[in-house]
Amino acid sequence: MSFVFYVIILIVQQINNSLDFSEVVSKICTIYIVCISLYHFALIQTLCKKNKVIICLSILYFIFLIYGFASVFEGKELHVYYDSSITLAPHKFLLAYSFSILPVFSFYYYALRNKINKIHLLCIFLISIVVCLLDFYQTLLAEILRTGNDEITNNSGYLFLSLISFLFILDFGKIKKICFAIIFLGIIFFGLKRGAILIGVIMAAHFFFHTAKSFSKRQRLIAGSILILLLVIFVYFIIDFYNTSPYFQIRLQNTLEGKSSGRDEYYTTYFAYFTNEYTIIQMLFGD
Repeated sequence: MSFVFYVIILIVQQINNSLDFSEVVSKICTIYIVCISLYHFALIQTLCKKNKVIICLSILYFIFLIYGFASVFEGKELHVYYDSSITLAPHKFLLAYSFSILPVFSFYYYALRNKINKIHLLCIFLISIVVCLLDFYQTLLAEILRTGNDEITNNSGYLFLSLISFLFILDFGKIKKICFAIIFLGIIFFGLKRGAILIGVIMAAHFFFHTAKSFSKRQRLIAGSILILLLVIFVYFIIDFYNTSPYFQIRLQNTLEGKSSGRDEYYTTYFAYFTNEYTIIQMLFGD
């Protein structure tokens, strides 16, 4: 199967989900991607028996499969998150796990077969920017229509983390890549997801240091000057955003006071529950 066609289906699926265009199209694309990726997953198991990353990712997927099929056979709807009244059918969770993990094996398979080149990666990168911006805008618009408030936490900010990863492997000018990193970081910041902001800052800092190592002294001076200028502009916009956004002020104040989204409580609750109230058999297979 052509790598280009595979990527086109992935892009169509993402755009369809962003626009909420057609459930039929979504199902067709999902089934196609999962089936082809499962085939590549099986092939990779024989081709990369000593690759530790592939082995660990395969084990993780097998664990998801075991629990996913167990949930499907049990038939109970699953909560979207802890202590939530929103539920989804178990097969949708299984498809979501598969759609998230399996394409990694397909891309790795195509890479092993030398089906991916720099032009492919650059095209995927540029198209992904458009798709991520579309998703970011659609999420913002949907929340504005739902709540009447344009200051929200936008989960689509997480999509731009993957775009920063492209900057490590693409080669289209180091200064341009630094500019892209600043832009992506700014979009992530305006999404107001604290986890995404933290990861984005770490990734961007790593990228800057990684890029600076390959510069000559003269290039470092030029790049450093440009980076400082961009950071000054970025900080100016952040300060202006802080002064004009009460919601951002609340989010920042809550962070400084240690008020999180409650995930730390979830972790301790789950850990205490499994260690104190469950046997090993119950931990693996449930009550």
